[in-house]
Amino acid sequence: MENNAARRRTRFWPDTAVRTAAVTLTLGGLIAPAAAEDAAKAQKQDLQTASQNPVAALISVPFQNNVYFGGATDKPLYVLNIEPVVPISFADRWNLIARPILPVLSAPGALPGQKRETGLGDLTIEAFFSPKAPIATEIGDIAVGFGPAVTLPTHTDRRLGSRNYSAGPAFVAFVSKAPFTYGFLAVNQWSFAGPDAEPETNELTLQPFINYNMKDGWSLQTAPVISVDWTKANDNVTLPIGGGVTKLTEIDGAPIKFSASAYYNALRPDTGSDWQFQAAVTFLFPE
Repeated sequence: MENNAARRRTRFWPDTAVRTAAVTLTLGGLIAPAAAEDAAKAQKQDLQTASQNPVAALISVPFQNNVYFGGATDKPLYVLNIEPVVPISFADRWNLIARPILPVLSAPGALPGQKRETGLGDLTIEAFFSPKAPIATEIGDIAVGFGPAVTLPTHTDRRLGSRNYSAGPAFVAFVSKAPFTYGFLAVNQWSFAGPDAEPETNELTLQPFINYNMKDGWSLQTAPVISVDWTKANDNVTLPIGGGVTKLTEIDGAPIKFSASAYYNALRPDTGSDWQFQAAVTFLFPE
């Protein structure tokens, strides 16, 4: 009887070991791909959030095309903003975010018989000093940046810019609490040099933004650019209202973001545009 029991145990334990190994391999085959998929989704969500953060440690190259309708003429104004963002790490806790903005414009003639002029506008350079670590709060993780902004008269035609040299402070705040990110960017510049005949510059640019992030890299956004010309007592405010959609995807493994939005200028100067349509493509270069 002992020999029979031993033989039964011999038959039983190998079978149990085989079954256990099979189950382990099966579960491992199911869990590993699921874990990899979850990690990929989390990485994509982190990149989506970083692409919405003006002071993220992320190299990006946006090409933002704007078309303005209405205003002084019935013909549209085209503005392509090329605005690469380059983070530079220094010390242990700080980044310097360099953000040059170079517009390429195609402006209709303002006078009868005047031809459309196409060329470069004035170059603006913004630089933000930003702590590397965000501030954790109940409303979300907060990132801030502050620094100077300078505008140089690089236009190729008199109608495409100002002959003034301007500078002033810039500040940005960014809050991330899924599924939302929001904040604002504010710049005020004054002219400090230029021809005496050139009207002085004193202008505030304020851009609040809100993003609602959804699945598969989609998000809803609003980011109107509000401007106030302090040199005028009235007829000096541009207040757009609108929004759009963005999509973060990959092309040949390289991340890229597309966006499209439309804004109506609820407040505008007499010569300002009525509508603005914006389409952008942003190339992202995560580390």
